[in-house]
Amino acid sequence: FGTHTVNLENSKSLTLSLPGDLDLFVAAQGMKCPRFMTFSPDHRLFVAGLYNRSDTKLGRIYLLEDFDPLTGTFGKVITYLDHLHNPNSVAFYTDTTGQSWIYVT
Repeated sequence: FGTHTVNLENSKSLTLSLPGDLDLFVAAQGMKCPRFMTFSPDHRLFVAGLYNRSDTKLGRIYLLEDFDPLTGTFGKVITYLDHLHNPNSVAFYTDTTGQSWIYVT
């Protein structure tokens, strides 16, 4: 294991311990407390984000778009749903009629 420091746009940094054969890069910034992420049926990346650890209704579901494989970054972080009560996770389900559903927990 070795230490790896990541510098963010807001002048903050964090140091993590990673196995020697792994590296870490920032693909998207600007989200508050991102939790879990998943791909939608149309292959878009969604991220559940708390506002903070208190009991608020300021949580969001983010949509990450315009991935650049050359830089490994997303060009856009869009708020998809807002004013949610502490969203922890997001999932998708497509029923037998082909209708897609989004579930936020």
